[in-house]
Amino acid sequence: MNCWHCKAELIWGGDHELEDDESEEFSMVTNLSCSGCGSLIEVYLPKKVTRRVLAAVLEPGLNALFGTDYERYEEDSDGEVGV
Repeated sequence: MNCWHCKAELIWGGDHELEDDESEEFSMVTNLSCSGCGSLIEVYLPKKVTRRVLAAVLEPGLNALFGTDYERYEEDSDGEVGV
């Protein structure tokens, strides 16, 4: 992933799981820094994400590991999956 300011590569600094008293909406924050301009980026993972997001992130890797015969995530009535 590249910095949107200078297009240099972003460096992963770590993930931090958020407790319920830290955030009601998000379960994890990922810290990234730019190797070019020094920008800092925090990416928050929602506790509930849509099936489409999970598919875009997880399924290519699952397909590579297991083919297409793995158990897919089940959506609830509003199209979300708990994480």
